[in-house]
Amino acid sequence: SLLALISGILSGYYLYQGTEIGFLLGAIYFLLFAVLDCCDGMVARLKKNGSEFGRLIDGIVDYTVNIIVYVTLAIGVKKYYPETSTDLIAPWILVVLAGVSKAIHSITYDHYLTEYLSYEKGNGAFASNELETLKQKLKIAHEAKASVKAFALKLYIAYTAVQVGNAKKVHTYNSQAYLKNNLKTLRLWSAIGPAVHIAFLILAFLFNQPNILFGYAIVFGN
Repeated sequence: SLLALISGILSGYYLYQGTEIGFLLGAIYFLLFAVLDCCDGMVARLKKNGSEFGRLIDGIVDYTVNIIVYVTLAIGVKKYYPETSTDLIAPWILVVLAGVSKAIHSITYDHYLTEYLSYEKGNGAFASNELETLKQKLKIAHEAKASVKAFALKLYIAYTAVQVGNAKKVHTYNSQAYLKNNLKTLRLWSAIGPAVHIAFLILAFLFNQPNILFGYAIVFGN
């Protein structure tokens, strides 16, 4: 996670420069971030030592790097592609729209993926159940005066609450029917998952063709 964070910061540093070589190096370091960001979860699962705190750290690194990358990319694009009178929307605004789109798509995809995996295990309504479990753990952390753990749990609860949305509309379904009916839909959702967004951003700026990212994230994704 630490190496992923460093790679992400380096990506932002080069993208900020707003040069062809800067975009190239920024894309390469963002690719390195993507690889490392996947590795920490895999290692935790293989070692069977995953935890809420680990997932929180992974989430914080992921969102921190993505914010850094899209903000610095917007600045870099503004430097490299000056606005003209023929622009309907300034290029740097398109970067911001692409970043906002990625955040919305990623949260939504993560929700449906988690729900699907939950039904695969025979449970269902994972996010809602997870939210209740986390609240109980937060209560225990407060009683034990574990302030750092309590803070971490509050952040994780906030993220989970966004996924749950309106808790009054929680539904559970027959597991086998849910899995059968939603596999193809989940595969379609994965077309706008975070990994694909990252891939398109890398491709767009490896070849200095930002329209690849804009067309995918803003038009196709939405």
